[in-house]
Amino acid sequence: LHRKNLRIEAANLSDPWIGNRQCHAHFPRFPSLQITFKPDAVRSLRITHRENVEAAWIEGATVQMKQTRPESVLCFESENRVFRYDGVSDRYRLRVGPYFLRLFDGFFPLQVELKVQYPHEVLELLAMAPDPVEGAEVRLDEGEIYFQNVFEGTLELEFEFKKR
Repeated sequence: LHRKNLRIEAANLSDPWIGNRQCHAHFPRFPSLQITFKPDAVRSLRITHRENVEAAWIEGATVQMKQTRPESVLCFESENRVFRYDGVSDRYRLRVGPYFLRLFDGFFPLQVELKVQYPHEVLELLAMAPDPVEGAEVRLDEGEIYFQNVFEGTLELEFEFKKR
């Protein structure tokens, strides 16, 4: 399970670093695992909670773990550069992913729960891609997007906004 909360503030219209909180649970029993980010897309990475993980630490743009098991939980916070302005289209784009769980040479099922909060008085959500995502639950409320899906392989999501 990968649970992610992204919060876009009005200040992010000029500063692309948005707040990220995420938790991972139901890990496979494995001696070592890592969660990786693109090095130029994450900063201020810090672990906020861990249960049933022998050791966890930050190493560059990764979260490293030793001795995970199904009852393990690991949470952390960061600032992520995943929100960008496109001057050609005069739109803002939030890109998240790729999400995947890869062990050895194959992909395994992964459940993703994503919540995006945004200032609805400043931004209007125009589109989500891909749309639709087979089997996904998507709820769009004023100032909040909720996405949940279980999949095997990779998943990238993009949300397009315009300034009100």
